[in-house]
Amino acid sequence: MGRQIAEVNGEERAAQLSPLLDRVLKVTRREPLDVRMTGSATMTALGWSTLSWIAFGTHLAVLAAAVSKPSLGLLALCIGGMGLAVSAGILFLPAPAGAGMREVVLGFVLLSALTSGQVVAVVVASRVIILLADLLLAALVSLTGGTKLPPHGPASRECHP
Repeated sequence: MGRQIAEVNGEERAAQLSPLLDRVLKVTRREPLDVRMTGSATMTALGWSTLSWIAFGTHLAVLAAAVSKPSLGLLALCIGGMGLAVSAGILFLPAPAGAGMREVVLGFVLLSALTSGQVVAVVVASRVIILLADLLLAALVSLTGGTKLPPHGPASRECHP
C-alpha cells in the first residue's frame, strides 16, 4: 500500500514538470512545449536513465577494479560518479553533447579512490569503449534498417509509454 502511494505521488510530481517548464520558457520568452509528458512516461524515463547509469557505472567499476582493489565502495562510487557525469554532460551546453564534461567529472570523482595516472587510464579506456559500442550499435541499426518512428500529428502530442 505504501509503495503504491509513493508511486502515485511520484507520478503526480512528474506530471507537474511540463507546466513548470512552460513557466520557465515563458519567462525566457520562448514557446511552450508541444509535447506533454505524463507522470508515467516521466517515471519510465527516470527508470531507464537510472538503469543506464548503473550499467555505465558497472562498466567503469570493472575498468577501475583492473587497476585498483575491487570493492563495493568502488562500485557505488563509479555508479554515482557516472550518473553525475552523464547529467553534467547533458547540462553542459557550450559543447556538443557535453563533450569532455563527462570525463572531467569522472576524473574528479575517481580521484578519491585512484591515483591520477589510474584515473586517466580508466577515463580514456571508458571513452574508447563507449565510442566503439556506439559505432557498433549504429552499424547494426544501419544494417538492419532500424525501426520506423510513428508519424507526427495531433494524436502524438501526449508522450506516454
